[in-house]
Amino acid sequence: MQPDEARRIRPLKLQIVTAQRGDTAQTLAARMPIDRALEKFLLLNGLDRNAALKVGERYKIVVE
Repeated sequence: MQPDEARRIRPLKLQIVTAQRGDTAQTLAARMPIDRALEKFLLLNGLDRNAALKVGERYKIVVE
């Protein structure tokens, strides 16, 4: 790995968030700084593509 490549690598971690009124899988996935965020949000949380989020339920998202 070249030094300039190493500087571009950023550590990612999981954060637990509580769904608020109006949140969807798409809106929570949009907060994730990764490629294919929606697919990964659904996978992390064991959800189907058409599943509705429950207000007050806790979900995992990827953050920097």
